[in-house]
Amino acid sequence: MMQTMRDGLEITPAESLQTYIVSTLLISSPPIVMLALVSLVRGPHRRLWLSIAPFAIFLAYFSQGDEVGLHWVGPMTYFVALAAGLAMASPLRWWRGALAGTAIALGLLVTCGYYLVLSLPLSVAATLPDPGRPFRGWPEAARGFEQLRVDNGASYIVTDRYFHPGYLKLELGVNAPVFNLNNPGYDAEYGLWRRWNGFASATPEMADDKAIFLGPASVAELYYDSVTPLEPVVRPNGTDRMPSVSAYLVADPKPSTAPLFNGWQAP
Repeated sequence: MMQTMRDGLEITPAESLQTYIVSTLLISSPPIVMLALVSLVRGPHRRLWLSIAPFAIFLAYFSQGDEVGLHWVGPMTYFVALAAGLAMASPLRWWRGALAGTAIALGLLVTCGYYLVLSLPLSVAATLPDPGRPFRGWPEAARGFEQLRVDNGASYIVTDRYFHPGYLKLELGVNAPVFNLNNPGYDAEYGLWRRWNGFASATPEMADDKAIFLGPASVAELYYDSVTPLEPVVRPNGTDRMPSVSAYLVADPKPSTAPLFNGWQAP
């Protein structure tokens, strides 16, 4: 349920729902989906779909407020594969075997195409259906975050998204500590891992410093008394609809922020 804290839809709700449905079908492989439908519509296991329906409906509802991650539909791909297997367990007919063979060939083709597009530069991938678009443009965005930090005299960066510290520190070399608020358990659980991999830990002295907050103002105001909006940082993704990340200069931490400066121990 951690994902219900997210709120950052960068496309329209209709487009998000369409992306969710199409992604689910493509990831499961259309031929396997067809075999699953045979089992669920015509076979003795037709009520099996009730076991996955609540999850599918929840993701459809959630897609109206934020994009559904492709990996979130994993449980449904397992369900579809199971249902397809039940269809193959019935007396085998030639068209079922043909669907299974097509699924294998299509899976190999899509996998090879996926890695091929990921290996292309942004200037080329922008003209193609790019599965790596969510991962594009972070070096440019990181330079924008770092410039904001230097220009405003901030000593660290905080964010409401747990993946930002990895993007900004390990891969992109932001020259400041990066912390995740809104999910303190993440920082606490990986405290030792952070030190091994060059992540600095927050110190009590940092409570007197300014910081750059990445995320919505509503979250920043939960943790800091002083929240000043800055120019959003654009993340190039090869399209005309480039997403941006809201940024704020924050200072004067509230008591709710104290665990960050105390090793995530309650004050």
